[in-house]
Amino acid sequence: MSHQKEAVKSGYWPLYRYRPTEDEHEQPFQLDSSPPTIPLREFALKEARYAMLARTDPDRANLLLDLAQADIDERWHYYEQLAALERQVPHTGGTADATADAVAVEVSSDG
Repeated sequence: MSHQKEAVKSGYWPLYRYRPTEDEHEQPFQLDSSPPTIPLREFALKEARYAMLARTDPDRANLLLDLAQADIDERWHYYEQLAALERQVPHTGGTADATADAVAVEVSSDG
């Protein structure tokens, strides 16, 4: 269980929920994890598959861990942006005929 907590703390395994909804001003993406608090390296080298690579090819392991950390940082930034988005459901201001007229005007103005 503590190893799983470290996976979340490092950002290796972020916790989030996605609840699509048609409710206006709802946020369908919810980020449940807090920002990573430990480096990926600290978590990864406790796993045999990563530790073995670090023992057999330390230079390659360092390169790959650096790339993975950069990916985690970028992914976390992206998830924060998604969590901040607010959904706005488009409303047609009238009947179906008004929507069809608006589409027709849009199509004819492209030509």
